[in-house]
Amino acid sequence: MKSTDTQSIDAPAGAAALVLADPRFYLGRESSESISAVELVDHHIDESRVRLEIRFAFTGELNAAARAILDPGRLTWVQVTEHDLTTGRVSFTIVPDHYQDRLRCRGRYRIDPDGDHASTRTVATELHVKAPLVAGKVERVLMDGLRNELDAQADAVPDYVP
Repeated sequence: MKSTDTQSIDAPAGAAALVLADPRFYLGRESSESISAVELVDHHIDESRVRLEIRFAFTGELNAAARAILDPGRLTWVQVTEHDLTTGRVSFTIVPDHYQDRLRCRGRYRIDPDGDHASTRTVATELHVKAPLVAGKVERVLMDGLRNELDAQADAVPDYVP
């Protein structure tokens, strides 16, 4: 399943990019209804590039089709993001702690100025689930959870801008 989503962020693009590259943003804010940041795995800064690895857990509701192939208690992963603070571009890969043979997710986003005091984040995501008969249903549930998290992030960014 491929998806492109856009969020408006009430902060300048450069400030939003810095917030989204800071592990304190993920670990210090309230969880969304579907996804919760659990722990910082790695954080590396090299000039204008930031590599961030954070473990997340799915905390939303799974429908019966999803529960047939996924144990909600084992739906955890490390999100690896590579931030280029100069361009506002980010690539990400989700590495499942479990179900590596059934789940694959990666994508990219960019943060563009939208006037002097706001920005827009455009996220392109590819999510694939291997499961006979129910893959599409499971992909929709997980993608909805991801979208909820992206929207929650966009809403929270202004609270973290210095």
